[in-house]
Amino acid sequence: MYNSEIKHHYRKFGFTLSEVLITLGIIGLVAALTLPVMVNNYKQKVLIVAWKKEFSTMAQVFQAIQDDNNGSIKSVFNNRYELSKAVCEELKCTKICQYSEQEGCWHKPGDWSSPNGFNTHSRNYAGFISVDGAIWVTNTIFSSNCSSYNSTDAYENACFDFFVDVNGFKKPNVIGEDIFRLVVFDGRLLPYGAYPKDISSCKTWGDGCSAKYLYQN
Repeated sequence: MYNSEIKHHYRKFGFTLSEVLITLGIIGLVAALTLPVMVNNYKQKVLIVAWKKEFSTMAQVFQAIQDDNNGSIKSVFNNRYELSKAVCEELKCTKICQYSEQEGCWHKPGDWSSPNGFNTHSRNYAGFISVDGAIWVTNTIFSSNCSSYNSTDAYENACFDFFVDVNGFKKPNVIGEDIFRLVVFDGRLLPYGAYPKDISSCKTWGDGCSAKYLYQN
């Protein structure tokens, strides 16, 4: 009688091997579907945090440069290489390049791209590598007296702009994922897309992600 009750108990509350295998299979399938998404979200958050750090650091750098030049950066630099050297005096770079692509301070054409797949960028301007491994290149805007603009009057009175790859030469090397853009004015820095509040290029050229991610929680 006692043994019979025990057997009945096991039949009621136990699991067969097939049931265990089916359950494990379902758990494995769910994990396979969700884990890559979780990993990608985590990686994106890490890169966004790095971008915010780089932007904050560069804001401090240009504040120091302005303080050393009577509160203004107008007419301080004659070319991009002078600009890069001045930044590195504040930033403590590991390398400064007059021609970034040639000298190993920036990606070569085809090694970086926009979200839309455009991958023929060439940025062989002056640049540098910071002590934390981020790589920087001066970009298309350079105006010694800060009277430049980029395509439209949205960036009128801009002085310079930069691209930064926050994790160096590691992939993905895509604008808006690990590569971001900031614009320097006399007295302030803005992430690209902050003015006139246009982040529409985030999914195409990637530039607008710089503002989108900098200001998100």
